[in-house]
Parts: sequence; structure tokens; C-alpha cells
Amino acid sequence: LDHGFEVVTAPSDLPTHTERWTALLRDATLTRGLRSWDTTTCGLHVHASRAPISPLTLGKILVFMNSPLTQQPITTLAGRASSRWATVSPKKATDALKASGARYQAVNLQNTDTIEFRIFKGTLKLEHVLADIQFCHAVVSWARDVSLRDVESWQCFVSFIAKEKAYKVLYGWLQDHDLT
Repeated sequence: LDHGFEVVTAPSDLPTHTERWTALLRDATLTRGLRSWDTTTCGLHVHASRAPISPLTLGKILVFMNSPLTQQPITTLAGRASSRWATVSPKKATDALKASGARYQAVNLQNTDTIEFRIFKGTLKLEHVLADIQFCHAVVSWARDVSLRDVESWQCFVSFIAKEKAYKVLYGWLQDHDLT
């Protein structure tokens, strides 16, 4: 990380993430002198438990995250489109499900107990960190129930998060950036 550090969190729910990230990022004594967004080696990687993710749900997550139809809004939220840190998986969903040995995918499947969203540029802005975490949670939750017909629909995803109180920060961030 070029003289930096990585924050690793324990598995937790959205309210706990909100509480702890708020305490960390609003404490100027802890963040003074730190840089994140304006570096080339800093990213935010979010892990999600595999436990509630069926193979079908995982396939829908991969299609949504790698679809050309969703790339523009996802790239805007992520703050980067780096092929070095988060390449898009192969065009066929069946190829994306195969373990390729590469960690550097938008959704890394190399971990046994988690999937890892590797798309985000690092940031010290609380609202952006929370939006990124809520995005990953929302993608997993939405993918469980979305139809195969709608899995590449950004508008269908936005409609889902607009209805859920848990994704209030994410929805506000998307509105502020004209992604709704």
C-alpha cells in the first residue's frame, strides 16, 4: 500500500458498519493526514458472506456487476474503472462462475467464505463509504429475488433500493450524482 494500511472489518450488519465507520471517519484525530481518493494504491474492497448466496444468486450478481448495461452507473459509484484492480469478467456468465485464479475481478470469487466486491476507489468520505457498503448489501439482497429478465436493469435495482430504508445513504448518493 506504499506506506499505508488496510482496514479489515469483522462480519457485521449495516447498522454496525454505519456506527463504526461514522465513529472512525468523523474523528479528525484519527483521519488527520490520511489520503485515500487521491492515491493510486488505495481501494475499498467489501466482502459479503457466501452463506445466503445460492449459485443462481451468485450468477445474477455477476451478470449485474459485469453487464455493459450497468457499467456506467457502477463505474460512477465506484469512482474508478481500472482494469488493473477490478476487471470485468468474461462475457458469458458461465465463464464468470469458473474459478479463474484471478483475484482482480470486479467480484472476486477466490475466497472460501465470502465474495469480494473490488470495484471501489478508496475514500475517506463517510457518505461514500456507507453508500459503497450499502450498494454491496443491496446487490446481494436484490439478486436473490430479481427475475432473470431484469438482472441487467439499473432502473430495477434503483427501484429496489428506493423502497428500502436500509439503503437511504446509497439512494441519496445516487440521486446527488444523477444515477436514479
